[in-house]
Amino acid sequence: MGATSYFKRPFRKNRPVHVKRRDLLDYRDFRFLLGGQFISQVSDAGASIILAQFVLFESKSGSTATRLLESVVTALFPLLLAGPVSGLVADNVSRQTILRFGQLARALLVMSLLAFCYYDIRIGVYLSFAGALCLTRVLYTTRISTIRHLVRRHELVAADSLLLIASNIAGSIGSALGVLLFSAISVFGLCFLAVGHLLSVAIYACISTPLGGGSNHDRASWTTTCKNLFSPKNRYAIATTGAFRFLFGIAIASAAIQTDTGNARSYVILFAASGVGTFIGNLSAEWTNEHLPRRSLAVSSFVLAALFSGMYLVTQNIQILSACILATSFVFQNLRVCSDATVQKNAASGAGGRVFAGYDVVSNLSFLLGLIAGLLAMTSMSYHFIVSLLIFGFSTSALAFSMMRRDENQAPSNDNSKVSKRHIIQADFDSDTVDNWRPRQESNLRPAD
Repeated sequence: MGATSYFKRPFRKNRPVHVKRRDLLDYRDFRFLLGGQFISQVSDAGASIILAQFVLFESKSGSTATRLLESVVTALFPLLLAGPVSGLVADNVSRQTILRFGQLARALLVMSLLAFCYYDIRIGVYLSFAGALCLTRVLYTTRISTIRHLVRRHELVAADSLLLIASNIAGSIGSALGVLLFSAISVFGLCFLAVGHLLSVAIYACISTPLGGGSNHDRASWTTTCKNLFSPKNRYAIATTGAFRFLFGIAIASAAIQTDTGNARSYVILFAASGVGTFIGNLSAEWTNEHLPRRSLAVSSFVLAALFSGMYLVTQNIQILSACILATSFVFQNLRVCSDATVQKNAASGAGGRVFAGYDVVSNLSFLLGLIAGLLAMTSMSYHFIVSLLIFGFSTSALAFSMMRRDENQAPSNDNSKVSKRHIIQADFDSDTVDNWRPRQESNLRPAD
């Protein structure tokens, strides 16, 4: 479907299937997945705050640009090392096993961090934290790969957005908890966070539905995986999210440097605005998915981002720039949640972990490279010239993605394990509308409790 079809039909033609996020909580095993993730991420955020207080914030040297660049480079290593491996692990090892033993390993790593912090062995702290970040990537890919075993296809966007909303809330609670624990008992607060990881092990152990991975499904070859990864719908999702995140990385880095006050204040304010926009975008993603086809959503996101970027040219006020960052993050998150669901829905049988890991690595790597590009560009180019390039980039991307082939008639692949088909009655449909949705059986349309 090209640009002509896009302009003829910018909205969904048929009545959408409405999904209430709270209805997904009726699914017993989905509740356990959500609960285990929430407790784990509270513990992750708390541990990160304590380590940041102990290791990073003791140093007062370095500009905003230097600190931001160091943070980006640090984040690159676990992404590049564990990102591709996480998909391979999720497809070749039982996902129940990964969730349980992965969380147990996280608890052990947190306790090792406590020991290294107590004896002030910095190299041990860095290595343990790097190992925890790598394990986090594996657990994230595994959780994402399990979702479509627990909900129906047209509920994927609602499920993804609900998990991301819980993730935002968990990050806020965990950060506050980390500050309180560090102020009260210093690094010994890590003991309580290790208990949180152990609690998530117990919650994940309550999931009874087979989640795929290992012998629970037929494994796909690398040839099949690569073909599926570059199939029209997956390719479109990867290209749109990757391009947007790269440009957004440049935008947020250049804005942070332009409003630099000699400390990390601008960095914190702009990333906080981005976080708020992400949270609001998670709330609206299901509604957006019900009313806009993927192509309309992608093109609209780039057009709106180009308009928001224009505001960078006329002001250097940190409050207005933060509002623009918030709005840009909001439109991207709507695109990102729907792209996540597209990749999950269309991943080949036996390759769900590897396909999503490839998509996720491209998306996150694009953002980090965008941050680096923005920081480096600000050392040799004027701020207004960089913003002009951003407007051009978002505008040309909107035009390119309005014409890029997506193959709307491509049937989604099925990654459900052979065993899990006895637990979940999947919907056999190609689009997210009532007209095309036909259950394979008349009864038991929801996953069994």
